[in-house]
Amino acid sequence: FKYPEMTTGFAVLAIAGRQNDQVQVLQQEIVQSPTNNRVDNMRYFADAAANLAVQVIAEREGIDPASLLTTEELTNQIFPVKLWLDRATPLRSDATALAQLEASSSAQHVVMQKGGSQILVNQQDPTQLATLTSTELQKVTAAISETTFLGVVREPTASSIPNDETIQQQPTSQKSSTNTESAYFGVNLSSLNDTTSPPTPPEGTCWVDTRTQAPLFSPEDNALALHATAYAQWQKRTQYCNLCGGPIQLVQGGTCAQCTSCQALSWPRQDPSMIALVTSRDSHNQRVLLARSKRHPPRVHTALAGFVEAGETFEDAVAREVWEETGIVIDEGSVQYVGSQPWPFPQSCMIGFLATADAESQTFDLEADEIVSADWFSWEDVQTAAQVPGATMQAPVAQAALERDPTLPLLIPPKGVIARKLIDTWLDRMTAESKGQ
Repeated sequence: FKYPEMTTGFAVLAIAGRQNDQVQVLQQEIVQSPTNNRVDNMRYFADAAANLAVQVIAEREGIDPASLLTTEELTNQIFPVKLWLDRATPLRSDATALAQLEASSSAQHVVMQKGGSQILVNQQDPTQLATLTSTELQKVTAAISETTFLGVVREPTASSIPNDETIQQQPTSQKSSTNTESAYFGVNLSSLNDTTSPPTPPEGTCWVDTRTQAPLFSPEDNALALHATAYAQWQKRTQYCNLCGGPIQLVQGGTCAQCTSCQALSWPRQDPSMIALVTSRDSHNQRVLLARSKRHPPRVHTALAGFVEAGETFEDAVAREVWEETGIVIDEGSVQYVGSQPWPFPQSCMIGFLATADAESQTFDLEADEIVSADWFSWEDVQTAAQVPGATMQAPVAQAALERDPTLPLLIPPKGVIARKLIDTWLDRMTAESKGQ
């Protein structure tokens, strides 16, 4: 919607309320912005809407609006300021701008090897992603195969959060100056030859397995790691055009592949996969179906997962996968969406669901090629397993946990993965119900 002649923006805000089944508009307001910058306006209009809602509620409740925190004060005092990754898609086609960003002293590099299966972390704290400056990266340049522009990370300061006064006073060209900005790049080492000996990591860093370690990262580091890994995995597998078979070259900062013969463009894709946590309807959902596959460490059980097939709905995929892997038929209409997570190993997006089934009237019929064991676990057993720290999907971590407490009935995935989110969602619901909430 950004026409060349449209240099400003506006939004119409309306607050409505319901009383005795009657809906009425309580207040309306037109908010004007001096900029056509989409990102600035999204924040500005959202803040304006929040302030208008607070004003309306305060007036109806007899509260002095002056005694309330402003949007800026709320942001600074209640919500922690987090890094924000702007993928900056317009910059991808500007080779000159990308070269300048990468040459900048503030540029940071997420370093991977073997197609993104391993990633560089802080040696003293492996839960922290280790990013390298351009100068630090020069020590391993001989092994670099691909560099990908990930985006710009902005860490807003208090003065960068616009409000009704500052956005009117501050020109658009100056708004970004209050942000701390760094361009981030993914660097893939030896991606075309997994047998290549790994380069020696810089002092204070080490290589870890991305799949099992990334869930322990902070949300920001996890997002960066999976973003970089997705491109590394795609680049490793994309060397020829899928239309004519000609060799491809990476363009647009490494985010797009162009055939050198027919000039066709292609981009990374994500394959939809479902993951479902099934609870036992007959026991008031106080038991949950978890299974262990051959690739999991001993006693590690998790939710059931599988690919969504062509022409299949997510709900049908949940029912099919649960039945194929365990022989359990879920209740019709019980599938509920919970959340999603990118899982670039190699190119999936996990879509998480809850479902119910009758545990008492059904017996297991396990798919031997996929599932080693499955069972209905109680809330108490799963809650105990939830207290085990660390990357439990790593065999040494799981083994150490079992040595510390051999009585553990099971282990579950760590926080930071969609399987654990499903389990924690169920645990939280059971806890709330037990307290009568």
